[in-house]
Amino acid sequence: MAEASELEGRFVALVLDGAGRGVHRASILVDGRRVGETDEEGLFGGHLLPGEHQLRVEHEVGTATTTFRLVAGRETEIVVMLGRSPPFIDVDAPEVQTSTTQAVVTSTRTRSLNGRVTSRESGEPVLDARVFVRGSASSARTDAAGRFVVTMPESTVDIVVIHAQFASTSVTVGPVQTDLEVSLEPQVVALGDMLVTIPKPDLGGLAQQLSERRDSASVTDGVGLEEMRKTADSTASTATRRIVGASVVGGAYLNVRGLGGRYTNVRLNGVALPSTDPDLPGFQIDLFPVSLLTGLIVTKTFTPDIPGDFAGGSMNVITRDYPERFMLNLSLSLSFRHDTIFRDTLSYDGGAFDFLGFDDGSRSLPDAVPDDQKLTAGRTGLPRATVNEIARSFTPVWALDRGPAMPDLSIAASAGDSSPVGQDGRLGYLVTLAYRRTTQNNVDLVTNVKTEGEGDERRVVPREQLDRETGTRQGQLGALGTLSYRLNAYDQLRLATLFTSTADDEAARTSGLSEEEGTAIDRSQMTFVERRLLFNQLLGRHEDIVGELDLDWQINASIVARNQPDTRNLLYIQGPEGFVYRNVTGSGERLYTELGQNDFGAGFDLTHPVFEEGKLKGGFLGRISSRGFQARRFGTRFVADDPDVRLLAPNELFAPDSYGPILEMEEVTRPDDGYDAFELLSAWYAMLDAPLVGPLRLVGGARVELFRQEIESKAPFPVTETKAGERTDLDVLPSAGLVYRLSEEMAVRASYGGTVARPLVRELAPFLNQDFIRRRNIQGNPDVGRTYVHNFDLRWELFPSDTEVLAVSGFYKLFEAPIESVVLDFRGNITYANIERAENFGAELEARLGLGRLSSALSEFSFLANFALIHSRVSLSPEDQRLATSAERPLAGQSPFVANLSLAYAPDGTGLSFNLFYNVFGRRIQDVGRLGLPDVYEEPFHSLDATAFWQFAEGWTASVYARNLLNQAQRFDQGGFPFLRSEQGVTAGARLAWEM
Repeated sequence: MAEASELEGRFVALVLDGAGRGVHRASILVDGRRVGETDEEGLFGGHLLPGEHQLRVEHEVGTATTTFRLVAGRETEIVVMLGRSPPFIDVDAPEVQTSTTQAVVTSTRTRSLNGRVTSRESGEPVLDARVFVRGSASSARTDAAGRFVVTMPESTVDIVVIHAQFASTSVTVGPVQTDLEVSLEPQVVALGDMLVTIPKPDLGGLAQQLSERRDSASVTDGVGLEEMRKTADSTASTATRRIVGASVVGGAYLNVRGLGGRYTNVRLNGVALPSTDPDLPGFQIDLFPVSLLTGLIVTKTFTPDIPGDFAGGSMNVITRDYPERFMLNLSLSLSFRHDTIFRDTLSYDGGAFDFLGFDDGSRSLPDAVPDDQKLTAGRTGLPRATVNEIARSFTPVWALDRGPAMPDLSIAASAGDSSPVGQDGRLGYLVTLAYRRTTQNNVDLVTNVKTEGEGDERRVVPREQLDRETGTRQGQLGALGTLSYRLNAYDQLRLATLFTSTADDEAARTSGLSEEEGTAIDRSQMTFVERRLLFNQLLGRHEDIVGELDLDWQINASIVARNQPDTRNLLYIQGPEGFVYRNVTGSGERLYTELGQNDFGAGFDLTHPVFEEGKLKGGFLGRISSRGFQARRFGTRFVADDPDVRLLAPNELFAPDSYGPILEMEEVTRPDDGYDAFELLSAWYAMLDAPLVGPLRLVGGARVELFRQEIESKAPFPVTETKAGERTDLDVLPSAGLVYRLSEEMAVRASYGGTVARPLVRELAPFLNQDFIRRRNIQGNPDVGRTYVHNFDLRWELFPSDTEVLAVSGFYKLFEAPIESVVLDFRGNITYANIERAENFGAELEARLGLGRLSSALSEFSFLANFALIHSRVSLSPEDQRLATSAERPLAGQSPFVANLSLAYAPDGTGLSFNLFYNVFGRRIQDVGRLGLPDVYEEPFHSLDATAFWQFAEGWTASVYARNLLNQAQRFDQGGFPFLRSEQGVTAGARLAWEM
């Protein structure tokens, strides 16, 4: 709200219901004239001339009337609690402010006050009482033992306690007092004046997260900034493991209810994000540093106002917003992995800016390489001398090296503020910067299998077993800027810009006895992969544009890029005199790839209240995407007369002067090493959210999505032929849900929704592509169609307090023509196909409780447990049954169970908290086996993490943490053999943060 002029006074009204929650859209009338309505937190403020005024509050919860006085240049604060008979009203005007209150306002040093609230009649603790510090933004809620901790100035202050079932009270606390006992009377007792400054709600706080979940029209789960800070999570991918039924695949991809990237989508502030991997469905959520976020919300049931391309869950990544007053936050983290730190890890001579996540240009394709033709010598190409000269301009680094691994480092800084503008406006900003650098060294065991024999004698045997060591250095930069402008009580604008960049710099060596070579091998690879996201969004909200019609709109533009410059592969084999260079395809090869996608979208939502507490909602969402992928490959031929030259070390053999007498470069880019794709989404929806009878609420409607894909093969230079494909899907996605509120704290939800899963561009492409990460080929299938999913959900929820929840959920999903990746041949190459159908059903259990409910001795402990038990099965067509290795199996990517457990201990008055976290997912199929080759399974991974958090001074916090305390390895199995075993190590670290 705007600053009051010297001739005006300012008033702030907080309107609460009988449960102590803010009342939204309560009408505010001053002197008989309607001046506005409360916001979602129950707040309203304005300016008036000095003197006596009458305030009237009207809402279906109840009405209340009082008088108040304004003083020029001063503020009057009013608390109104409806739902009582009579309603509770308390006014604080400047005339009755005491010197005590002034001390609160002027004191700058703070301290902690530990208190306990009980009932005067029974002596029992009072749960969920709201505690405010008069004249301060500090507040708290009591736990199950009636305890609270609140920060307050080092002076004499008044503490205000409000609860729906008791009369509110005010207690004066002296400047050295550290403990407080408050006994509440029945609510008929009246109080004196109070001054309460209501803080802006913490959108990342646990109480706010659960409040939004309780009021949601769909089944949702999430994790907020408050929890992420306590767990020392660094990115959204590690924080996601705290969400009920959620896990992460490959350290980056969301998995909900056992369903992977194809059946989940990720949205940023409500806008869908594209994949940054050319080969895998799903968005890589490790791109988001936690320091940029307010929360992660996973919606598990479909409602028409969100995109319908999911079945497991739709994650909304919510970025941070501006603070009410100036805020500056700085943090520094150091960590290390026990099997990596200060040890020599694999590396190579890269670029000067690798630690920042950017290539300095040393890996770029040399300028001399022609853009419009292959780099080849001959009648249709260039002179050999020219090709050799160009080859000498490539980076001559081919040898792996070793270097010490330094501790991982994370730095984050945030600054924000807001200020009044005009009569009722407010302008706020937030700028956040984050940097993270990590190093790890993995030692893996890789086993490739084959089949022997025929018929009943056929069996799976190892083809070769290899050791692989990988040194990975990752640099990540992130920046978030938001600018919000509240024009008045009805109109708001917000501009958000997010940039995040991550680079994985990898040096890998594979050794062992190769079946294909018939001898020992030494294969090396250097890979640098950059992933970037630039996202811009402008949002607007306008209330009561026509009558009570509200309008929300947004436009967005984003750029996603994935560059893999100069990946180098080299193979040496064991010879009589040592390891020699192997002159075969793939050895001495360089690979350059670029993936880029530009998205532009816009949408709007119209909402109108109906049936008293209901609303009718409709809107549109449109998105246009253009995606381009390009690869160029350069091979090397050994042409020297002396074969002993192959004994030279890599940097000597591939020295610039070697091109000509020893080596010749030849571009081996294929005509189909690239594509251009275009996607268009147009979606309209309408839905009703309204009460039916008594506590029964209906949420239903439909969404119509028109989705078009076009793709054509496009080489980096002109070719004589291109292959094109296109498809269009028009889907009607119905949704119906019932919410039966058994009480204010308890509800049952039942719903049905129809959703889809669409094939990726890469999966449709009618040409061969290379999976550059996994060293295998992918054959696209233009006949792959979209999957339609029928989703049924049932959930019971109980919220014993603002920070506690008990829930039991059941779900059933029927997949029509699900898409799966299948093994194409004995080499492990992959294609995609629709199988006939699949089923997925299961249950989720969740408990988040303070253990003080069991015993007062446990009042400082809290417990979280959630468990998802899932079963799935596929139905194969006769043709698929002939090709499939397993006639009966789960759906690919489906985990049979996911479990999360945590235990927290926060001793009163210490500022300390200790947390223990456990996560595990069940065995799931990574790739479906065909032609006798077994399915590839990812084995369960048991993750045990611990953190200790300490607020040791005003504005200062410190934490220490350890991850993967069980030292679990990531394991994949194929036919009883270790397809892949990768050691993950134990990571320990510490974080120091300061905030003002």
